[in-house]
Amino acid sequence: MAWSTPLTAVSGNLLTAAQYNASVRDNLAVTAPPIATTPGSHFVATGANKLAERIITSDVVNTAEQTSATSYSDMATVGPRVTVTTGASAIVLMQARCRNVTGNGRFSAVTFEVTGATSIIGDDNWSVGTGGILQNNPQRIGVSRRVTTLNAGSNTFTMRYKCQVGYTPAQFEHRELVVIPL
Repeated sequence: MAWSTPLTAVSGNLLTAAQYNASVRDNLAVTAPPIATTPGSHFVATGANKLAERIITSDVVNTAEQTSATSYSDMATVGPRVTVTTGASAIVLMQARCRNVTGNGRFSAVTFEVTGATSIIGDDNWSVGTGGILQNNPQRIGVSRRVTTLNAGSNTFTMRYKCQVGYTPAQFEHRELVVIPL
């Protein structure tokens, strides 16, 4: 059922049940309250006079793990990872606590990739990183990014990690990913 322009009432004209139902009941049925199924969800316009419910999704991995990878890769515990239904865009928030295991002034970074309806390889364009971290002095890093190149449908977002060439390993913990589909 789609929203339609309501009938204009004219003084003296009788309104039939079918006209009332089409103008009032059917239009109310496609507003946010009747189509809301999930507490905490939000609504986005997917076209002229058309709404879709979207669900904000998050995942957390608290485990402290190390990587010596110098290109973006998974940790032993993959993720965080979330799968959401999106339109053409989403807002991605990610954060992690990281530290250099050996040496001072090393660089480590976190990014995300997208698979499913869309394929985006995680790289430095999407990343947040640290520079100059003192050994065993963890820092919280985080970034928000609006992604506008998604294909509508089911998309999976996964955080990925790397450290500086020649200065490994780096440790990441308290990793969190939040996706707000639009």
